[in-house]
Amino acid sequence: MKPQLIGMVGLLALILVLPVSTAQDLNIGKVNVPRAFVHGDQTYAAGVYRLSLTEKDGIPWFRIFDGKNSQLFEEMGVVTLKKSRTGKRGFRVYREMLRGYEFFRIRVVQPERWVTAYFLIKQK
Repeated sequence: MKPQLIGMVGLLALILVLPVSTAQDLNIGKVNVPRAFVHGDQTYAAGVYRLSLTEKDGIPWFRIFDGKNSQLFEEMGVVTLKKSRTGKRGFRVYREMLRGYEFFRIRVVQPERWVTAYFLIKQK
């Protein structure tokens, strides 16, 4: 076998064996959740959490971290295809309590889509 062919076969084998992650996490930063909220069966206190946005099989997921940078949970993002006014300048983050104080919404507006997460507020 020619050395060039052996090198190409080896490179192809590495490409097929090594896991490739093309999705890069988008660090949204710190978000202050003003009230205690529920995810799954767990209640989380009001406070500051760090969020990032990642892609899994083409679906956006929010990753939520505590103050010690430990991941608490993941939440699937709801996608709305819309062109934003931000043009191609990256992203903007909007945080708001929805009417009736039932949900806290975080929306990441990117140039071609809006990705939204809803957090159920714990009722007293």
